[in-house]
This record gives sequence, structure tokens and C-alpha cells, in this order.
Amino acid sequence: MLEDAVSQSATTYIFAMIVMVMACIALITRRKTPYKFPPGSEGFPLLGSLPMICQNPERTLAEWGWLHYGPVFYITAGLQRIIVLNTFESVQEGFSKKGGDLSGR
Repeated sequence: MLEDAVSQSATTYIFAMIVMVMACIALITRRKTPYKFPPGSEGFPLLGSLPMICQNPERTLAEWGWLHYGPVFYITAGLQRIIVLNTFESVQEGFSKKGGDLSGR
């Protein structure tokens, strides 16, 4: 009986420590959005926007573009930022007119 209580409290303590370490890692690794970056969704720490778009990604990204952010926006996948070009015009401008600017992204 006493051993069960001790093992339960130890398990709870270990779980709480893991959650705290993950929260600290998320806060330390979270970077500010660069100065000339389009609007977008930061999402959840360590997961980014992936939980919100996993059901139907193309529809979700189209809705975010039309309803919230405009034709060019960004999402996060884990700790990586991804720029989304949501219209034909934005794709054409991004790759033909400003191809040098986007080549490193």
C-alpha cells in the first residue's frame, strides 16, 4: 500500500518534470518573427500549426489565406516557418519577379 503511494507520487513527479522541461525548451527555442515576414500563424509550441491543418491541409490553408492573412502568409511546422503563396498571382510574382529573394527560403 505504501509502495503504491510512493510509486504514484514518483510517477507524478517525473511527469511534472518532463512537462516543465518541455515548456522551458519551447520558450527558449521560440524565435521572434523576422522583420520583413508576412503575417501568419505561430501555432503551438514545438508543434507549430500542424495540429490545426492535419485534417484537410489544402482547404485549411486556402481558408486562412482568403479569410485571415491574405495571399502570402506563413505557418509553422514544428520550429520551421513555411511561407505559403495562396494565389496564382502571388506564386507568379514570387518565382518570376522576386525569385532571388525567395531562393533561400
